[in-house]
Amino acid sequence: MITKRKIRNVEKYLVHNLESFRIVSPELTSEIKTKLQLDKYTNNSKFLPLAVGPVSKFNAKGSWIILKDLPKETRYIMTTHWECTDWHGNHHEGDSDVYKDCYQRKRLPPPSEELILRNNKVYSDVLNITDKDRIKYNINLMLELFGECDFVKPDFTETIKIIRKNFELLPAGEYPFEKIRPLIEGNSQDNRAIRFLKDRFKFFQEAKPTTLVIGYGGYRGYVGFQYNKYLILDNTTYGNAIYVFPANTDLLLSYTKKEILDGNLHVDRIQHTKDWCVRVKKYLK
Repeated sequence: MITKRKIRNVEKYLVHNLESFRIVSPELTSEIKTKLQLDKYTNNSKFLPLAVGPVSKFNAKGSWIILKDLPKETRYIMTTHWECTDWHGNHHEGDSDVYKDCYQRKRLPPPSEELILRNNKVYSDVLNITDKDRIKYNINLMLELFGECDFVKPDFTETIKIIRKNFELLPAGEYPFEKIRPLIEGNSQDNRAIRFLKDRFKFFQEAKPTTLVIGYGGYRGYVGFQYNKYLILDNTTYGNAIYVFPANTDLLLSYTKKEILDGNLHVDRIQHTKDWCVRVKKYLK
């Protein structure tokens, strides 16, 4: 059993007579289940864990390398809402996009290591002893989430069907934003981001989606709207973008976050600039 907060030298912990194995958590307590929101998952569910610290946050969201040796670039930062009163007492308001000159950066995609809930323990995927970096990462992910972990053979002693579950599908219908808001808020409590999300939510709802898609675990903060031809996935805190996919929720549910964000699956990526609604209208079919 490994009980450290973090390991650096993975060689010290390897079981060398095992060519492949899984990392396993201790028995789950009610406190851990609540903290990691594991009650949302059924037995044998495969899921992207909730971001609760630097390791799990990188696992779900990835990171950036700042390239200070390259010239700066103009980059969209956010959209702000402004209000003012002129000299004649007339009220004016609107939205403005904010751009800044920033250092260029290179995106580090999220590892998107998914875990398996089974019989009140959490397991990693099968790991090969030759992949030391992945083993080390999974150990540190488990230590951050559960405080300790151990090794176990790949075989669960029986054949099981693993069901990936990172989204919940809600049938068509009217869902007030305030009812959905607690399900989609990420770590950020940014009132500006929530206000703009509320506007987008209303816009997409008025287009009569056939299904509402709510993300949880490492997908918390994502909300999707499926129409006849396209599935539109929006988020509160990460990426500042709307992703458009073919209208196939099975495809979305079966791929990892890394595969989704790498760009091979989505039809379009639309930033949250003030003209987002104009650019997205052609997909509301």
